[in-house]
Amino acid sequence: MDPDFSVRAAAIEHLHALSRRYDDMIPRVELLRRLEVAGRNYPLPIDEPDNRALRAAFAEQVPLIYLMGVAPSVYALAAPVYVVEDRPQERSVLVQIGSWATDMSPAGLRSDPDVRRYALQEVRHRLHQHRFSFQVLAA
Repeated sequence: MDPDFSVRAAAIEHLHALSRRYDDMIPRVELLRRLEVAGRNYPLPIDEPDNRALRAAFAEQVPLIYLMGVAPSVYALAAPVYVVEDRPQERSVLVQIGSWATDMSPAGLRSDPDVRRYALQEVRHRLHQHRFSFQVLAA
């Protein structure tokens, strides 16, 4: 059982709320704010990459937050995501998007592969829309 599950779930819920508030494009300033859960403050992990934490996430199958840059200081949210493969020789991990409805439980990634493929397609579509929008507005 993940002792930090409630914090992870609160962070994902908070970021989904930000994603809705900012029409899927979260400003960096919002990501740098601290998250409060049960009276305790947590920094959102935008500037703290840690391979050991990713390996632990793989071993424990805990949900993570993936923020994709769509423009300078603007991010799109994909959550929950799970580390499904550790590739130490390549110094990388493989992450897979989960389903907010079925995979946000202490049991971890439980959704059907077809549901996850659909979620990935939806994330790719939204990311393309955001990047295209910024390119058009910059032109």
